[in-house]
Amino acid sequence: MVDVGDLPQPLPSELPSGRYVRLVVRDTGCGIPEEALPRIFDPFFTTKAEGKGTGLGLMIVSDAVRKSHGHLQVHSVVGEGTTFEVHWPAMSDQAVAAGAEWTARDVPGGKETVLLVEDDELLRKLLAGDLARHGYSVLEAASGSEALTLVEDSSVTFHAVVTDLVMPEMTGHDLVVFVHRLRPGTKVLYMSGRTDDVVFRQLQANQPHLLLEKPFRLEELARRVRGLLDG
Repeated sequence: MVDVGDLPQPLPSELPSGRYVRLVVRDTGCGIPEEALPRIFDPFFTTKAEGKGTGLGLMIVSDAVRKSHGHLQVHSVVGEGTTFEVHWPAMSDQAVAAGAEWTARDVPGGKETVLLVEDDELLRKLLAGDLARHGYSVLEAASGSEALTLVEDSSVTFHAVVTDLVMPEMTGHDLVVFVHRLRPGTKVLYMSGRTDDVVFRQLQANQPHLLLEKPFRLEELARRVRGLLDG
């Protein structure tokens, strides 16, 4: 926790004076082209090849920071890397405890195990972390084939599958066919924002309770998982 005046980097003018918690994430990668920077938080915007990313990870990060009254800055130089800085207003211990208690009442959690299948690593880690904060144990899989290995292992126990619908190699729908064949009755929730997908349209029209449309707020996933497990 630092005072505004003590920060080595100048703060945005819209941040009021006070005490802040600062998180800095920096890489030494290829950097973000200047023309792409204004769009990196837009839903479904991605510079990756088709099938390699959903373009939702940074959008969800931005939404989470905004909802927690934080401020997100991005600094990037092509060929040198990118730095993300988040500043959150510091809270008293009493306020933190009160906020945690309110969140627990607002979004019920659980102790079950969820198999989470998502090929976008940043998004998967973010969703897994949020489910874990709600008490769930989370098994992560970066693809349908990786998830299928867990499904075929009789020593692995899980109570529900949350899977992206459109993924390379094996779609979420194909994965669920195998899940229900090997573990009949397993509860499933699909995630997708690909409105041009045939299965997406079928779910949207006939089984909307099995579809969580991207982009969505983090707490919505916890609500839907709880509803799924409760039947």
